[in-house]
Order: sequence, then structure tokens, then C-alpha cells
Amino acid sequence: MCIRDRAKSGDLSLRAPVEPFTEVGQIAERYNQLMNSLEQALSRTQAIIQNAMDGIVTLSKDSLDIGMVNPAAELMFGLSETAITGRPVTGLIFSHLPQSNEEPSTIDQIQSWLQDAAQSGIAQEIVGRQADGSTFPVEATIAAAELGDERVYVCNMRDITDRKQAEVELAQYQEQLEEQVASRTTELQEALNELNKALRMAAPITRVWHRILLLPLVGMVDPNRARDILNKAVAKIAETQSRVLIMDISGVPIVDTMVANHLIKITKGTRLMGCESIISGISPAVARTIAELGIDVGEVRTTATLQDALSGALQRMGIE
Repeated sequence: MCIRDRAKSGDLSLRAPVEPFTEVGQIAERYNQLMNSLEQALSRTQAIIQNAMDGIVTLSKDSLDIGMVNPAAELMFGLSETAITGRPVTGLIFSHLPQSNEEPSTIDQIQSWLQDAAQSGIAQEIVGRQADGSTFPVEATIAAAELGDERVYVCNMRDITDRKQAEVELAQYQEQLEEQVASRTTELQEALNELNKALRMAAPITRVWHRILLLPLVGMVDPNRARDILNKAVAKIAETQSRVLIMDISGVPIVDTMVANHLIKITKGTRLMGCESIISGISPAVARTIAELGIDVGEVRTTATLQDALSGALQRMGIE
């Protein structure tokens, strides 16, 4: 058999006889070396295809009939290569859309999709059809190729059922988490509102001596609470005809510019009622903060402890 006949046979294992020391023999030797390389390359390619985890299917570019399928594709679609070869692509692809709408795609629709997918080279989500007619999500990457004289589409397919299920479960978990966060946020906001309400109400103004009032402050002092404190203070001053109001702020966690201004406004309001205010509970940290912020406390009288404030109030009333 001559080299031309061997090439036409398609049998890559055939080799040309080599006649030593002749020009024909040298050509035959080079031909055999080429066939050895070609056979090895083809064997490697076939090994890769046969052992690939993804399904690999070739389709005739003209008729879209199924050509070669690898074992992974047989397992994925539940069909043997002999049962699937030569069948139209609709035997494998139920819909070219990401989700099935119970209406199978036509050959023309799949043909158009294959052309676009091959041009883009981007993985596409479609719906596959198994041997029993059930459908499942598939991720497909399409490439156009030529196998000899035949033009084909090479389809790399992956069953993404587990991934889609994981996505659904993740979305459900995320939704549940968001609902829990929203619910918890609402609960915390309600608790904060109740706490602020309690703090506004928990400003007991007590008469500790004749015409001397004590107001212990605990918690944050915001504009609303400061307004409530001032209203209660002036009302109590008018009721008791008091001349000294002691505001103890040792229970206030943060004294910044805003809090200091609120306290100063309260002292000014009580002064208009003829009542002097003394702010006690000024810790070293609070004193340092007030100094660093440059807060002008003006004529506001301050003391480090409640005892000092009581002593000053008694002296103000002429009681030693």
C-alpha cells in the first residue's frame, strides 16, 4: 500500500515501508515519524476528552446533529454514545434559555444561540434534557471548529444542579439573616426608645434641705432629655421656692460639647427662676475633656463631689 492509500484509509497505525539508502526510503521514514507524532498527539487529546469531568459534545454546524460524546456527557444525559450519536441537538438541549418555561427551544433558536455563544466564548446557562425527559441546569461553553472537512460546534457542558441548589439555599439563608437583622434592629430601636423614655422620666428632683434641690443625672443627655430636665427643674423650683439646684453628673458617661451646652442652658434657665445651679461629679477626665474642648462654663459653679456641692449649697443658704 502506498503512502497516499495509507493516508486515505484514516488508520493512523499504518506505516510506510522504509527502503534504506534511497530517496523514497527517506521520505517514507519522515512520513512515519510524522504519523508517530500525530498518533501520539491524537492519543493525548482522546485521553483528555475521555477523562474530562465535563461533558464534551460535538454538533454538526449545518444540521446540529450530535457527533461525538465523551463518557462524562453520557453519564450527564443518561444516554450511551451509540444511542445519542446522530440524533438532533434537541435530544440534549431542552431550552437555550437559563430557565425552562416548559416550552422547548426550536432548532432555529438553538442554532442562533450556538452562533452567538461561539462568538462570545462566554459560558452560558441553558436547560439540558436527560433520557427520561427530565430537565436540569447546564453551563455550556461553545466553540466553533473544523474537523477535517466537517464544521462543528464543540460544546463543553457542566451539570450545575448542585451549584444552583446551593445558590437557592444561600439566597434563602441571606433572606432569613436579613429578616433576623431587621427584626433585631427593630427590637434594639424599641429598647433604645424605651430606655430614652425611662431616662427622661428618671430625673427625680428631690428636696434635700429647705430650698435645696438635688437632681442626679444618669445616662446620656440629649436635646429631648435636656428639655425635659429643664421643664421639671423650673416647675420644681417654682413649687418649692428653692434657691439652689444641685445637678450631679457622675452617672453621665460622656460629657462633650453638646452635653456641656445642655447643662449650661439648664443652669441659665434655673437662674432666671432665682435659683443657683451647682454641677457636681466633675471627674478629672470630664474636667480635662471640657478644658481640651475649650468649653466656656461661664459662671456655672462646679464641684468634684456631691458632698462638696451640698456643702456649698448650705453655705449659700447661710447654714454652716
